[in-house]
Amino acid sequence: MTHQLIRIFSLIAVLMLPPLPFLWIGWSYIGSPKGFGAILAVLSSYSAWIFAVAAIVQITGYAWRDWFKPPTSQIGARKQQKDKSDHSSEVAVLSITSNIEKRQQEIPHQPREEATFVIVGNLEIGRHHHISVLLKNDNVLIVGGYNNDNTETKILASAEIYHPTSRIFAQHGRMVIRRYFSAATLLGNGAVLITGGAGEKGEALDSAELYIPTTGTFSLVARMTTARRGHTATLLRDGKVLIVGGSDHTGFPTASAEIYDPILNTFKTTGSMNFARLTEHTPNAILLEDGRVMIAGGYDGITGAIASIELYDPGKGIFVDGGNMAMKRACHTLTALSNHRVLIAGGHDDSTVYLSSAEIYDPLEGNVVLTEDMKVPHFHHTATNLLNDQVLLVGGQSPLVELYDPKKNIFTTFGTLTTCRTLHTTIRLRDGRVLVVGGVSGNHSLASVELSPEINI
Repeated sequence: MTHQLIRIFSLIAVLMLPPLPFLWIGWSYIGSPKGFGAILAVLSSYSAWIFAVAAIVQITGYAWRDWFKPPTSQIGARKQQKDKSDHSSEVAVLSITSNIEKRQQEIPHQPREEATFVIVGNLEIGRHHHISVLLKNDNVLIVGGYNNDNTETKILASAEIYHPTSRIFAQHGRMVIRRYFSAATLLGNGAVLITGGAGEKGEALDSAELYIPTTGTFSLVARMTTARRGHTATLLRDGKVLIVGGSDHTGFPTASAEIYDPILNTFKTTGSMNFARLTEHTPNAILLEDGRVMIAGGYDGITGAIASIELYDPGKGIFVDGGNMAMKRACHTLTALSNHRVLIAGGHDDSTVYLSSAEIYDPLEGNVVLTEDMKVPHFHHTATNLLNDQVLLVGGQSPLVELYDPKKNIFTTFGTLTTCRTLHTTIRLRDGRVLVVGGVSGNHSLASVELSPEINI
């Protein structure tokens, strides 16, 4: 404020001081005959001075308001004070942002690479715990499952067909009974056997259906000897189907097994396993090169995940001890390799620790050898044999897709899914590419279907 008063008085001095001698002369002549003329002369001189100052200001571009502005030093001080205040606010915001980013950085996540899979379409409805089967006409049957987002009914009976050549999805009838958590087996005659699963109330089902591709119809067949959900169904060399484990009507895992004969349309009990086990989503049973069936891991309903391996001999109708995996596993995958060995990958142990470890089982020797770890843990994932004998591991809480090379015994990154998913299905198409169907992401049932790029053979 002081600087403004000083400049006001300075302005008055500039305007008044030069005409003062003329005013003094005019004042001395007041009362004389020349006084009036002197005063006019003084006023004329004063006006001329004012106009001269204004002209100078206009020519120099100096604005009158600049006389009343604070000095630059004070402006700078105020600006610094404002900047300091703004900086304090900015620091506070940055501090909050930093804390948020720090918390975000503390959340475990996997680095995303550019997606190499492409969306080829959507199912009629999102589904997980469904079944997908490659038919002999090269089309893919997708049926049943569970939908978290459906307000009318969450358990599905609908079926769809995917045509790989046209990449078109088409509705294709319905099962007789809604079911999820079931098993499907492509029979030698091209029909598909669908067994058990969970019903409307989550109860284990003993019903089975047969899908006939030529008519596109589903029909009930004989009932199984035991109701089961979360079981395995493996096609044997003689065309029969071995159905093993799962949870029965009590809700607990069972050790029982049975054989389906497609010619007689009958289910008949066979020898039981040494351990009851529930396989969850991924079937933990595969056909070996020598015709036996390997069952490994799963839940026993008592201690949790187990490490037990059992081998079923179709000729004798019994299960024998096949040793143990290197660690307890459930929600893992088994994949038969061309050298009669089996890749066991991922899952989680009985403490729900998600596993990135993998091991190779030799059924002839009855032993296992750990491989190098996968890049990320996989569970509730899928493992698909490729035409080049490599194995593609897809999904399981990470979008990262990995490729296992049995010759080099290593895992490499193959790319990423466009959507992270679990409880999905994968099908290797005739051209060698892999179709990824449905699943769940978070608590949302996925309708999207992805296709892998071409895989070098």
